Amino acid sequence: MTLAYVRLGLDRALPIPPGRNVIAAGPSGARGDRVTGVARDQGGADVLDLEVPEPEKVSRTAPKRRRRAPDPAGTRFVVTLVRASEPLDASAGASVLEGWRRDEAEAQRWVGAALAAVNRAIRAQRLVHRDPYAVEVTLDDVVWAAVGCAAADVLAVGGAGEQLSALPRSRGRMTSSQRAQPGETVGLALTGGLPLLEGEELVAFAVREANHGRVRSALAALDAAGDLLAEELSGLAATRVGSVDVRIAAEPEAILTAAEQLQDVVDRWRSGEDPTTTADVERAAEAEQAAIARHAHAQRSGDLPRS
Repeated sequence: MTLAYVRLGLDRALPIPPGRNVIAAGPSGARGDRVTGVARDQGGADVLDLEVPEPEKVSRTAPKRRRRAPDPAGTRFVVTLVRASEPLDASAGASVLEGWRRDEAEAQRWVGAALAAVNRAIRAQRLVHRDPYAVEVTLDDVVWAAVGCAAADVLAVGGAGEQLSALPRSRGRMTSSQRAQPGETVGLALTGGLPLLEGEELVAFAVREANHGRVRSALAALDAAGDLLAEELSGLAATRVGSVDVRIAAEPEAILTAAEQLQDVVDRWRSGEDPTTTADVERAAEAEQAAIARHAHAQRSGDLPRS
């Protein structure tokens, strides 16, 4: 029996325990497989394996296990999503592999399905076990990814079959250590020379929630971020915060746009682009408020199309 699978190597540990987890999947119908989005012929269950890589050990007494080759350097956690609910024969397995070869986007969709399954588990850890530091993974956390087909007994012991790389070829990826490497900004923050705002934390939270489709919590966080930033900032920056419409339509794209506008305000404030003297701040704020008022009046009079 051959099974299709997707396997990811992550460069950070996860806040969930290693082990084998069953993902129930219903029969085919109006909606596709809730893991992969692919319609299925019958009910069943898929498998999510979570594994911490260990160094290969040579033993003369232990039975030989059919495992895959050692994972690439930097791999700290391995995730394998096996579509156990739909076994394949040899010809079907070859067809699936050929489909992945022809359509890179289809292979990447399986990568997205594996990330989504892991993130559901991480979210459960965060909410049920009240662990606020359990944060979802993204494609930036993926060191390598592969889709393939293998015999069920091979996958059961962590082995691999014929597989293809499933990472976007154009992705310019940085490792977690590179992302965390102190630069000028981080250095200033660590020495107290760069203020970090609480409102920014809420903006970042809103972006994460929007990216995961949790629109209501994203809107609540964005609304609170606008109020908090207006208190933390002053002068022209505070005026700009007030001009960002954070009470917007409940669409992730609109939320992300508003979040980016708030982040731009903070970036300008932090870079020193905004005027600093009281008189200059007042003049700039008055000019900006007048421009906002003129724009609003033009909209009301019908001179401008409403967005």
